[in-house]
Amino acid sequence: MASTASKTDALSQAFIWLISNRGGDNIIARILNQCDKIITDRVPTAAVSIQNNRFVLSVNMGYFASLNATGKKLLLVHEGGHLLLQHIPRLLKLLLTVESESMKDLMLTLYNYAMDMADNDTIVKHEKEAKTPEGIAFLASGTTPATYEFKEGLTFEQYLELLLGNLQKLHKWA
Repeated sequence: MASTASKTDALSQAFIWLISNRGGDNIIARILNQCDKIITDRVPTAAVSIQNNRFVLSVNMGYFASLNATGKKLLLVHEGGHLLLQHIPRLLKLLLTVESESMKDLMLTLYNYAMDMADNDTIVKHEKEAKTPEGIAFLASGTTPATYEFKEGLTFEQYLELLLGNLQKLHKWA
């Protein structure tokens, strides 16, 4: 079994690859390289969060290793997109308005879907790899506005409002 250091090195190599694939100047890779990195099985794919006032990129290396090169790149672009779009600070601000702990759990799920829609629609789909068969398959496995028959080009707060307005349909979509 690979050590955590070698797994982190593999992730760092993926960032180098992401940057070099773009001619050496990629804002997403630069943002992600500033994050602390955690290799974990606690997330099914990957996630960004705040811990100890630092952004953290958590990656399930089993999932990451299962992706082809296009999937790896789009996954990293997706996670970096959350930071670029400032989803975490906006999420924390919205969570302050929710008092019930059980409601916070529900809202976190809805927030995640809404943030993923905005991120995949705003950032990921514009990557040249997203237009390849592998990229199309990667996006189809995630959450996009088309998944819920929503209009494209909205903010995560607008997608959240649409999700909340369509709670009856959520059961059908789940």
